[in-house]
Amino acid sequence: MFETILVPSKRRVADDAAERRAVDLAAIHGGEVVGLFVADPRATPVSTKLSPAEVTEFFLEDTEHPATTLENLAAERDVPASRETRVGRPASEIVACAEEIDADLVIMDTHARSGLKRHLLGSTTERTLRQSDVPVLCIPRRE
Repeated sequence: MFETILVPSKRRVADDAAERRAVDLAAIHGGEVVGLFVADPRATPVSTKLSPAEVTEFFLEDTEHPATTLENLAAERDVPASRETRVGRPASEIVACAEEIDADLVIMDTHARSGLKRHLLGSTTERTLRQSDVPVLCIPRRE
């Protein structure tokens, strides 16, 4: 049922609930997990003078890639894991990646903000939910 599960991750997130849930589901269904990091040049400490290929290469070489946690959890359960790095607007890149890898499910964390905070800050999770044809499972982040 869940052969390919996409798990978008942010940098330096202490809570790995979304990653754990993805690995659990992949283990149960004999699937694989794909960790995705989207480098948003508007919000990352990467120089905007770098090309998208250079930004991607920077994150591929980074030993603290956000997918490292997912890969470690997957290895503990013998679940196949891989990583993707993209440059662009996170929600759009998440949706595009899910379609390209033929994901059955996207699992991502959410801050569970509501009201004015959500509207002022925006929500990658909400935008992904609205744009994606692939089901999205949202896991509340415990900080």
